[in-house]
Amino acid sequence: SESIAYCAKQMGKELTTIDLIELVHKYAPNSSELERLVQNAVREVEIWNDNGGYNGYRDCTDLMKSQSSALYQLSLRIINEGKTSNPAMWYYTASFLSDFQGNTQQATQLLSLAEKAKGTDYVKESIKVLRIYLDAKTLPYDNAYEQKLFAQLQWLDNKIKSNITPESQEKTIKNYYSYLSINKSYYY
Repeated sequence: SESIAYCAKQMGKELTTIDLIELVHKYAPNSSELERLVQNAVREVEIWNDNGGYNGYRDCTDLMKSQSSALYQLSLRIINEGKTSNPAMWYYTASFLSDFQGNTQQATQLLSLAEKAKGTDYVKESIKVLRIYLDAKTLPYDNAYEQKLFAQLQWLDNKIKSNITPESQEKTIKNYYSYLSINKSYYY
């Protein structure tokens, strides 16, 4: 994808992450590069939202909504084309963006489709985490939900425990603010 972006730039055209996703998908619809590009595109949208605009500029709200909407539409188009061997990723992306845009009901429906679709292990695990979040937002709090949540959190806890390595136990969370003393281990 970097090569495509470089060539486009040499021809005087700046490509967005979504432009790159479209190009990679067009010529290699099952490229593993698509997962990384989609993650980058979603991260860009999240950064705009978290910072009140891109890099703190609030007037980028429309751009954030536009990027989010473009990626959502692209995800649905890719699903409908039927060329991908990882449709779960595209349903998951559309689900996440639906919730991000405030449509939790649609997000829940799309996530149900993602759960049934073929996808990589990484995407399937991501779907489970989004399910925990959407269930917390939509299900009534009662004994049945509490039991379901407990099972979901047990799965997540086991996932975390199984990925603890000696290296992760030694790493610390960096302290970016000198007046805070929070150099906690990742293990913590």
